[in-house]
Amino acid sequence: MLHADKTRRIKAFEPKCITSLFRISYTEHKTIKTIEYVRNMTEAFVVPQEPLLETVKR
Repeated sequence: MLHADKTRRIKAFEPKCITSLFRISYTEHKTIKTIEYVRNMTEAFVVPQEPLLETVKR
């Protein structure tokens, strides 16, 4: 069982990884919705991935 603090950190880590992967600068101020959109669009071209939090909970 994950504590709320660790859950929050994992949820924040995934968008950070996506922004690094696509080299989106932090000064561009992308929202979480935009980052989720990018993640969903990449799943159309690559094998779909489950969210990191779901993987950690297993």
